[in-house]
Amino acid sequence: MREPSRLAKAALAYAERFGWKVFPLHGKLPAIPKREGGRGYLDATTDLEQIERWWWRWPNANVGIAAGLSGLVIIDIDPRSDGDANWADLIVGREVPNTAQVFTGGSGSHLYLSGDFPSSVLAGGVEIKGGGGYVVAPPSGHASGKDYEWEALARVDETPIAPVPAWLTDMLRKKNRTGLRYEHANSVDPTTFALGAAFKAANMLGGEVKPGTFLAICPNASAHSMGEDFDGSTVVFAPPPGKVRGWFHCSHGHCTKVLA
Repeated sequence: MREPSRLAKAALAYAERFGWKVFPLHGKLPAIPKREGGRGYLDATTDLEQIERWWWRWPNANVGIAAGLSGLVIIDIDPRSDGDANWADLIVGREVPNTAQVFTGGSGSHLYLSGDFPSSVLAGGVEIKGGGGYVVAPPSGHASGKDYEWEALARVDETPIAPVPAWLTDMLRKKNRTGLRYEHANSVDPTTFALGAAFKAANMLGGEVKPGTFLAICPNASAHSMGEDFDGSTVVFAPPPGKVRGWFHCSHGHCTKVLA
């Protein structure tokens, strides 16, 4: 019987030790084919037997962590889009908590925090991977030829995951305009509100990830996306009872507005 790959061992460790929901990736894209019922990051699990089956099938698959489903808010800083400079500007006069950190292999970094916020863009090259999003985790390979790796002094097995600090909580609440969204208790029929019906009619509406929140294909996807159609970057929110329109949010770099 062959030895599990180091990627398989990492996936199992993330699920078993930290309770993070993982799934296999080919590069940065979900490995489970749509023709086999693959749902992207929504397939992520802590089921160790399922994880073993995936990595027996794809022993060299990268490890994806579904951020929001794992209770994580991950700050993705990409210097290729001026993320390092923009992040430096954002944190002037603010304290950044000591927390686990990953070097991505593409000269970027991921700061792991605990919390519950949807994915969004803070600034050019600075993205939040939270609800509806996922990240590639160590020791996965990067297109540069380098591996994702934990920062030596901030390894997850030695450095606790810090909660989202108060200043970032305030920023994210304003950024995501949470006051405009209604937290539904039960599943919502997307045809009962205007944006949901429009996206569904255009075959651009995905599954309901939580009551009243649906994955969607960004209308501008052809201009900026090489990933899954429903990758969590674009979401449609159902309105409160009695309202008819709803809200559309896209966290891609050049279409970050919430349309009410």
